[in-house]
Amino acid sequence: MIIFFKKLLLLSCFFSSLMIFSQEDFKRDSIPAFQIKLLNINFRDFVIIDKLVYAVTNDDRLIILNIENKKFIDTKQTFASIALNSKNKIIGVTRDGIVKEQINKNKYVTRDKVDGKVYKILVDKNDDFIVITDEYVRYKKENFIPEKDSPMYRKAGRLNNGNRSLIPIDVYYLDDENRVWFGYDAGEWGGDVCFFDLNKKQLFSEDYIDMSVPNENYTEEKTDKWNPKTRTKTKAEALKDYPDKVKVVNGDTILKFPSNLYISNIKGVTQNEKGHYYIATSMMHFYVSSGLSKKIKTTEKDYYKDIDISDVLEYKVYRKKKEKYIDTDGKVKESIIQEWKESLEYLGGITFNPFDKKVYYYTNNGFWKLLENNNLTSKEFIFKPWIYWKAGLPDAVGYQMNVTKFEFISEKEIIFLTTMNGIGYFDGKTVTYFK
Repeated sequence: MIIFFKKLLLLSCFFSSLMIFSQEDFKRDSIPAFQIKLLNINFRDFVIIDKLVYAVTNDDRLIILNIENKKFIDTKQTFASIALNSKNKIIGVTRDGIVKEQINKNKYVTRDKVDGKVYKILVDKNDDFIVITDEYVRYKKENFIPEKDSPMYRKAGRLNNGNRSLIPIDVYYLDDENRVWFGYDAGEWGGDVCFFDLNKKQLFSEDYIDMSVPNENYTEEKTDKWNPKTRTKTKAEALKDYPDKVKVVNGDTILKFPSNLYISNIKGVTQNEKGHYYIATSMMHFYVSSGLSKKIKTTEKDYYKDIDISDVLEYKVYRKKKEKYIDTDGKVKESIIQEWKESLEYLGGITFNPFDKKVYYYTNNGFWKLLENNNLTSKEFIFKPWIYWKAGLPDAVGYQMNVTKFEFISEKEIIFLTTMNGIGYFDGKTVTYFK
């Protein structure tokens, strides 16, 4: 009975998710919207220089979009990935591994050559570029190769059967501490996060430390209440077992980065002006599971305090209930189904707005602004775009996130990248799509 109930609940959640993303349910944007037809092609990435959007198309062309006069220029340049340096000049890498830097307008000079399939180029605060390929991470003309057991060689839930190529990365982020985040989303299998410390020139991954111990009160006979076999360590136990990774400051247990980040199905990461991290995670597989967490920077170097702020997202609560079932010995027994929350929002990226110092995120319900007041977190609706969803995920059953990146060019103006509707420009009152 209990197995049947769970399957029925999963199917119900799955079909309700389908209804959320059904083509028939599409409505116009919550504000006036306009479509500008350019090349009838979608884009893979963009960077912004003033009011000009330098965008890379899916076939590698570099296009300049002028959001004011709604015209575009085909630069005749091709890149697999682009980034900006501190002088607002383009640094890009071509499909065949040539790294080029913009000198002026449409003049570029070659800076380097990399091997393998190109994934991404990033630029640090000193204008040194980082290129990630399926062979290595290249930085300052040096190649860095992960250890053999690194998650960078295989998706979560899989064994590495001798693969020596780095797998594609879903989320990139260069933080204020000069660490590059590599986020891997493996659908129903979870995911991993790896890092590259630019200062130390080291690759590493999330560090899991065991914070559980056997529950002294557990007995198999106690089936009338939730009584797990393990419990969380007390602060004293954690301090004793991991003195170099756990500290207690002002009554708060804080952990050394990157211990126990618990990031699965990452969709985005950002930092505010205080150095606090905000991390968005989400999975669609028959049903939706989403979360928002905040890693608060502390006065202890590289130590953070973890806070779950997922309650700002929409969810439904299923109350704890008892279910009877027939055991293999033919006896009727009773099991407890614990209270749990079903996510009602499919969460995408998350971005810090440097103009109003607020953090924003995107879900299937639109763009939202996080409002934080002391220990209270709430949200403010911005607008919901009318854009298409594409079905099909490599490691799950569901829809691909339809907004993959967004940035602010003023307090209220947003440039956002969609998977099927081109590049969107929100001026605070209306939205225009360039495709």
